[in-house]
Order: sequence, then structure tokens, then C-alpha cells
Amino acid sequence: MFYENQMVHIPDSPRNQNPEVWMSGKSLRTQHKHIEQTSDFTNVSVMASEDQIAHGLLYAEHDTDSRKLRLIFKHQEGTYTQYGFSDGHIDVPLPDLYVQMELYLNRNGRGYEVEVDYVYVGSKYLPFVPLSNLYDGHRRCFQELRQVAEQKNIYTAKLCDGGVITRLVGQAPTVVDVINRIAANLTSYLMTRGNTDLNLRDSSNPFNTNAIAIANRFSTGGRRSEFIKYWVFLNKISENRTPEQVYKQLSELTESRDIFNKFGITRDEIETIARNSGLD
Repeated sequence: MFYENQMVHIPDSPRNQNPEVWMSGKSLRTQHKHIEQTSDFTNVSVMASEDQIAHGLLYAEHDTDSRKLRLIFKHQEGTYTQYGFSDGHIDVPLPDLYVQMELYLNRNGRGYEVEVDYVYVGSKYLPFVPLSNLYDGHRRCFQELRQVAEQKNIYTAKLCDGGVITRLVGQAPTVVDVINRIAANLTSYLMTRGNTDLNLRDSSNPFNTNAIAIANRFSTGGRRSEFIKYWVFLNKISENRTPEQVYKQLSELTESRDIFNKFGITRDEIETIARNSGLD
């Protein structure tokens, strides 16, 4: 369910199938820590060293009684390939993200299958995050992440999974294999298979503007076009800025119309690039 601005929305479109190579067979590593392939895995936590970890698993807990597996990943800021809803791709900057998952593990004779209870994505720059599967703002993050969230002003939204993780994991022989398969595919999971019935972020909290207000400074023509114009905008302004600089400067905007002066771009420039980008 989706609760924001007194509106209730159930995302019901499937995540789209833009072709993407889903890696498998990688082992999950955190800062100098390797999780061995054991069948009786219960938990691991490196939350105390979160600041020293750029990218990887921060926390995992397997409760055998409830069958729940709770995971927290940190996804490093950087420039990543964003895939269109059905075609094309473009590089966009992302800030640090915190991905929280609660899954149910179903065991059978061949190993484990998973069902997703929920997935949350958190960032201190959440109103500007360009992911195409986010909805339902103002979620509370996991207790294990709360201290980090308070220190860094992380805001959290729900991510529409659409059955992707279940298909990605398939039949995994151990709980650690489940974690490793998700970890190896985390970027692809975030950057592909967008939902056509979800919008860019339309909550500005705690800033003055947001992604959808910026996209609407261009001639959009629907949700797909809003995302494409916003991706092109981020790509353009990141040509001479780091991801952190991009998002910090976005967070400093007083109004969305300030993007033209602040970033030295024009409406026609972004619309022309978008039209020729091959994104769909």
C-alpha cells in the first residue's frame, strides 16, 4: 500500500523486463569478512563499522522459528547504468543507499526459496533518488539501522519488488547462498525493471523540492517521460560533478526552477538529449 499526501495507491504494474545480465555464483564479502557456505547460518553484523564500509552487507539475521531473513545492505554512491523501462540505458549518479529487506525462507528438499515481505530503500537525499520502483514515503527503518539513520538523516521509502528477488534467488542450497545471490545482483535489482505506475519522488521532506518537480520543468508527457528527462538531467549535471556534489547541490535548491541557473543547463538541451537517448 502507498500512503503519501493522503492518497492510497497499490502499485499493480509488473516490473518491466529490459534485458539485463543477472550475475550469479559470487561470494558475499564485507570489510575483510567472508561468509562461508554453512547451512546453519543465523546472523552477522558489521553495523559498528558502517562508516568504514563503502558497499556490501551490513547486517543479516535468520530467525528459524519465524522463517524470516532480515538483511541490510549499503550501496555505494557512484555512477551506475540506469536501464529504461523497455529499451535503452544511461549513466546516472546515485548517493549512498541503505537497502533493507525482510524475506520469508521456504525450505524444501533442494534448499531454500524466498518470498519478499518488504524492501525499503533509505538515503539522506531520498527526494532526489531516481529509482523507478519507489513509493510510500516516511517508512521507519530497521532498528539495527536507526542510529545510523538518525546521525545521517536517512529517509526511507518502500520499493516494489514485483517478485524479482524470488526469481533471482530461485532454489538456493543454503541461507548464505540466498544472501550471496541478492548481494551479487543488488545494483541490477535497483536499476532495472521499472514500474510504469509509480512516480518519481514527490515528497520534498526535508528539502525544498524533489525529483518530480524538477522533471516537470521539462516537457514530460507521462511517467516514462518524467523518468527519462530526470535521468538525462542527472547524467548531464554529473559531467563535472561527483555524485555527492550533485545531490548536495540538489538539496540546496530553493525552488525547482533554480536548476537552470545553478547547473547551467537549458530546457531545450535536456529535451533534445532525451529525445535522442534511445531510452524508452
